[in-house]
Formats: sequence, C-alpha cells, structure tokens
Amino acid sequence: MGYRSEVVAAFYTTNKDEAPLLKLFIEENWPKEGNLTAYEWIKSDEHFGIIFHEEDVKWYESYPEVQAFDAFTEKFMEIADSEEKRYNWFYEFVRIGEEYQDIETKGSYYSNNILSVSRAILVDV
Repeated sequence: MGYRSEVVAAFYTTNKDEAPLLKLFIEENWPKEGNLTAYEWIKSDEHFGIIFHEEDVKWYESYPEVQAFDAFTEKFMEIADSEEKRYNWFYEFVRIGEEYQDIETKGSYYSNNILSVSRAILVDV
C-alpha cells in the first residue's frame, strides 16, 4: 500500500518566443526513469509549457523517479533563476497527501500562480 499523494507541476513561459527553447529543454531533459510520462503540453494563449500530473502516487524522496524529477527541476531552476530567464521561465509544484494538512507547494519566485489548492465542503446525503 503506502502513503499516496496527488502531484501537479507546471514548467512554463509566458513569452511565446521562448516556447521553442523551453520545449526543446523539456524534451531533452525530462526524466526517463520510472513512469513520469504523465505530462501534457499547455494549450493556452498566455502560457506555453507542460503540466505534469500524477494521482494516487507514492511520492517518496528515496524513489529513483522522484530523485530524477527533482534533478530535472533543479536543472530547470538553474536556467529559470538566471538573469536572462528570470522573468521568462517559471515552475510551480503542488503535492497533496492523504492527511488533511499535508500540502506542499513551491515554485519559482516570479511564477504566475497557475496552480492553486482549493478546499470545499461537500455534503453527500
């Protein structure tokens, strides 16, 4: 069994001219380890990049695919934090665990906050 999470990450740009370079970076550097292929290209007039989404996944730092994802993110952030790309390449990450308070969010400083967590009260009678 194990503890399960839902994980969503976005790697994107708002500069259409940067989109081909970002696409090339993702295609060349996306982790091949494990089953981290669940990403889709963003189809938006304002954002260009990918959304990675995994549901019901064991997201442990000791797992090779999570380490590979973290290494990809670190490499992406090196570029995104550079003086040249700081306002062009963005990263956002949200992980929701099984426990009510277990929510992790992080991302680049200038991101557009395209990911958010919403809480709701549902009544099922």
